[in-house]
Amino acid sequence: RGVVFPSSGGGGERVFFAGLPNPRPPPPPPLYKTTRAPLSTMEGQKPAATEIKITLEHPIALLFHLLFRVLAIVSYILLALFVDSFVVVFVTVVLLLAVDFWTVKNVTGRLLVGLRWWNEVKEDGETEWKYESLRGERPVNKIEAIAFWGGLLLSILVWGLFGLAAIIQLHFQWVLVIIVAEALTIANFYGYARCAKAARDELKKMAKGYISKQAVSMASEYAFGGGSE
Repeated sequence: RGVVFPSSGGGGERVFFAGLPNPRPPPPPPLYKTTRAPLSTMEGQKPAATEIKITLEHPIALLFHLLFRVLAIVSYILLALFVDSFVVVFVTVVLLLAVDFWTVKNVTGRLLVGLRWWNEVKEDGETEWKYESLRGERPVNKIEAIAFWGGLLLSILVWGLFGLAAIIQLHFQWVLVIIVAEALTIANFYGYARCAKAARDELKKMAKGYISKQAVSMASEYAFGGGSE
């Protein structure tokens, strides 16, 4: 409904409708547009595009790859400080190193880097070393591969420093523990290094064979196809 008011100038009457605002001309368009940042950015969160997601295919295997070697190093340090018996320290550290050697050789190497090595004794008594690679069958996680090789190299370096310190301090009884630790760790590293080299050589051989086969196929197609034309 509307309300009628008399005009002050005498030129007629003005009608206003109840509940409706007085019509006004639209505002001029803005000279520039303003954009509002997303709520996540305003709150200090990083955009989704800049987030780095670290994925591990075998986290449990990676844990056990580092667990026993770390326990061996920690046991060597702490037991040497708080236990007077050399036999207790020697047996504890060597047992941890033996478990680490078996775990790395038979489990974590196959899962983390797709490699495995072992040896077989023939009937004539000769030892034959065998290497196996699964790199062509499944992809290898780069983070797990770095942790695998880094764990082996770092443990070799740490035990070497312990051996140097024992020799400088003339604690020759501890050198026996370090010799066992270095022997087991270097054996695993050497075996996997040979295994990785054999895998690379096999991949190169397969690639050369494929390229040669493609070259012969293209040459035969060019020779017989060109002659028919």
